[in-house]
Amino acid sequence: MDVDATPSTQSDERVAETASVPTQHSTPSGHIALPQSLRLPGLDSVRAAQSWREAVSRYSEDEQRYLSARSAAYFHVLQFGSEQQQRQMIEQGFPMPEEWLAARNIPDHELKQLAEAGNAKAQMFYIDRSISVLSAVLSQRGLDTENAQDMQLLQLYASVSAMTHQRLTESKSPFAAYQDGLFETRTSRTQTPEPFAASIHIAAELGHAGADQLSNVFYQQHPGLNPGTVMHFYQSMRRQIGRP
Repeated sequence: MDVDATPSTQSDERVAETASVPTQHSTPSGHIALPQSLRLPGLDSVRAAQSWREAVSRYSEDEQRYLSARSAAYFHVLQFGSEQQQRQMIEQGFPMPEEWLAARNIPDHELKQLAEAGNAKAQMFYIDRSISVLSAVLSQRGLDTENAQDMQLLQLYASVSAMTHQRLTESKSPFAAYQDGLFETRTSRTQTPEPFAASIHIAAELGHAGADQLSNVFYQQHPGLNPGTVMHFYQSMRRQIGRP
């Protein structure tokens, strides 16, 4: 991914036209319409499924590996166990397999333009892609402010951090909470799990049905979690969603 974090200055007609203007299409049988405010260009609906595993099984081995990797990156918060849960998660902003694959094919510069133009779903995938770029470096070392490439990464960090926090504040979506926690965890040198642990509690408050089960598993997998640090991030996220 290109680490250029400066705002785009050249116009892109397709980005401008599709960033926020909904399209009118009838939903095909066996599909679930995506909320108009949460659509990538050209993707209005996804296929209904009884589980994440069923939805993923429709794709090639390469695509299945990619989707499994994305699910694992989010500690499997993307998974669902019924069509009813799938519908609820779609309304809450969780990306479905079709959306992950569609976003995978969007070039970096175009995804960035869509995100900056205000396409909420593009922002999710831009944040996700940026987390991978930043984590690859920040998990290994700090940034040198005298190094030009590191300065680009620092600018990327600042812009994506702001976008991540804004997504949580404006959408109050459980998935936005998870991305906020994942950003804080993956961009720290020690990959500290406390921010993501805090995001699980916030996601539960915001209505994610799978959060309580995830919390039990996550705490079992991370027995050394610092309660004070978890509380620090939890309180910070609660302020972001306007709760005392």
